[in-house]
Amino acid sequence: MNQPIFIGIDHAFTRSESADFTCIKFAVINPINDDRYIKAVYLLPSYFVDEKQQRIESISAKSNYDHINYQEFVDNGDLRIIEGYQITHKEITDVILEFTRKYKCNINKIGADPSNLAELVSFFNAGANDSKFVISVMAQKTMWNTPRIERIKSMRSAHKTFCNSKMDVIQCANTVAKYTNNYILLDTLEVRKHNDGPFAELCVETAIETFSNTNINGLRNIDIMKQMYIAQNIDYGKFKMEGNYNEYIFKN
Repeated sequence: MNQPIFIGIDHAFTRSESADFTCIKFAVINPINDDRYIKAVYLLPSYFVDEKQQRIESISAKSNYDHINYQEFVDNGDLRIIEGYQITHKEITDVILEFTRKYKCNINKIGADPSNLAELVSFFNAGANDSKFVISVMAQKTMWNTPRIERIKSMRSAHKTFCNSKMDVIQCANTVAKYTNNYILLDTLEVRKHNDGPFAELCVETAIETFSNTNINGLRNIDIMKQMYIAQNIDYGKFKMEGNYNEYIFKN
């Protein structure tokens, strides 16, 4: 692939059948027409301990609770089962490093809620020698995130966001923004769906926006990317053929 990517992370411990997954989204953007090409990876601990201190296998419990056969997503690679009862910064870091090595890509920015991910933030900020390499997306405050949420919805409605993960389709299909006081809660129209996919996408959008609007010697990063992509003569039309863009961008 050898292209710059943006990453969004929604972290969840997942200690019950009703809790969220951890979601990591890797995004390539076309700086010419602003299309997004996303690969989503969902993580789930292999078990949790209930109030009776009994070990419960997560995949079967969550499948029963959500009325979705999550084993199907494990089989096709959309969902990874992590041995243990929680997802930590180590498992998330391992997935990111595995991805960047496999596809030979460079990370431009990471968006994440830093809650419980302080070590991950420190690791990537130190590696990039940039204290703002990881952009904090906190508390979903209305003033910060309303335009980004509306932009995500608009991009998907206009078919400018491409993600051929079936699990991500379930996550994002019916997302709505619920406004309460000074905060936004990402929710879905169906009760037993989760908001980790949409929030990870919000983190991606925040990372893209922050990077794109940064100036280097008076020229925005996004304009520099446009010049680079024009010079490389990248054929983005191939990305959309039959929905198999992952085989072109994210080649094994």
